[in-house]
Amino acid sequence: MGDFWYEAVFVLEALYNKCLGSDEDGVDLCFTNVDDKVINAKTHSGLKKFSDKMWSPTVKPRKEFKADMCTALAGLLNEWLDQYEKQVQAILGTPSNAANRTRMKMLTIIVLTDGVWEAHRNNPLAVDDAIVAFNQRFKRWPRRPYRRGQLVYNS
Repeated sequence: MGDFWYEAVFVLEALYNKCLGSDEDGVDLCFTNVDDKVINAKTHSGLKKFSDKMWSPTVKPRKEFKADMCTALAGLLNEWLDQYEKQVQAILGTPSNAANRTRMKMLTIIVLTDGVWEAHRNNPLAVDDAIVAFNQRFKRWPRRPYRRGQLVYNS
């Protein structure tokens, strides 16, 4: 991804400006190479936080780093689903007796990637498997969030 970092920052800044105001608690930025984040950025000053974080030496890609997209993506999906399940259980009980809808914040994940995931060389479908596992766990619940999001997955 290092070869495309300028472009990635440009695209991220454009996406941030597009999302500004559409997420009540702000936009989050996560990385696969470090456990570093920008959480709940809501204003134009959040754009500077995003840009500064992208240019941080700890975040910029290094040749020796091997992206583990499966772990990163599964972590995001499972964190959201854990919250969803807690909220549904608190309101409705178990999956079998769910009869009402619950309002859960929609999740949109945009992955900026060069598609070179060395960590998955032996299992090229690892990311697909993580998405399928999320979907299977999500489908246990009879009701969905009040709005359906979409997962955009390009490599």
